[in-house]
Amino acid sequence: MLAILDLRHNVLNFTIPTEVGNLLLLDILLFDTNSFSGMIPTEIGMMGELVFIHIESNQLSGPIPTSFGQLSKVQHIFASNNLLTGTVPSVLGMLPSLRAINLVDNRLEGSIPSELCTLPLEGFFVDCFLVSCSCCNCGHREERYRG
Repeated sequence: MLAILDLRHNVLNFTIPTEVGNLLLLDILLFDTNSFSGMIPTEIGMMGELVFIHIESNQLSGPIPTSFGQLSKVQHIFASNNLLTGTVPSVLGMLPSLRAINLVDNRLEGSIPSELCTLPLEGFFVDCFLVSCSCCNCGHREERYRG
């Protein structure tokens, strides 16, 4: 049984395959510091045991999948330093285990859903000049939360 998929700090420059969603028992997904491009597969939302998602420092684009709202055990979502667009989905506020989220250095816009502000987060980082948020920490690359 695979519990950790660690592909950090490589020179991987392709889209994340949708088949990653078949890793239903995976606890930790570490894809940071590569050159992954394209959209984040919605199939990641099927990975019910996932606790840590580290996909920061890539070239991922498009919206944050609303399927992330199905990840009831996820504690960390680190997706900073990508090309993500759109708004932060309100379903993230329904994640009972979420403790830290870092979305700095993306192209997100709009307001952070109030549901996220009610969670007991240890760190919540966004680009405050692009996103309106009353409960977030304004972040820059140098200030990234690393749990």
